[in-house]
Amino acid sequence: MTTASPHAHGVHFGRTDVQNVGMGAGIVLIVVGILGFIPGITTNYSELRFFGPDSKALFLGLFQVSMLLNIVQLAIGATGLTMSRTAMGARNFLMGSGLLYIVLSIYGFIVGVDSAANFLSLNTMDNWGLHGDGRSNGRRRLADDKAPGRRRKDPVINPRDIGSRE
Repeated sequence: MTTASPHAHGVHFGRTDVQNVGMGAGIVLIVVGILGFIPGITTNYSELRFFGPDSKALFLGLFQVSMLLNIVQLAIGATGLTMSRTAMGARNFLMGSGLLYIVLSIYGFIVGVDSAANFLSLNTMDNWGLHGDGRSNGRRRLADDKAPGRRRKDPVINPRDIGSRE
């Protein structure tokens, strides 16, 4: 006979921690993508453009957004939810989205705010935010690899055992 735990600590409905983190990140990105289309939460909403540096709309009054950037956030969030069905998918999503965000932040720093190459409408706050998100997603994925009880997929071979099998 098994007994239930008196509290919900560690109960994840059959999902691993990395799956929960991946799903959480996906949900947050979907919410941010939706909120980017809502006037009031996005200031200067009348200046929201599909793409490019001419979009002067600001999410939460800080982060420059465009329709394309909101759609990208929605797509990445949906990808995160889908990939987080498995632990490996969640790990890959966190590492891939982390790398993507770091690359986008470096791109944003290089091209500048007013450049025609700034097709996603990124300002300096966006660049720093993307850089921080990218680093934290990568750290979450790496922390999962170091979690206690996590078994390696590749077998560890003791060099002494190599010659003894006959």
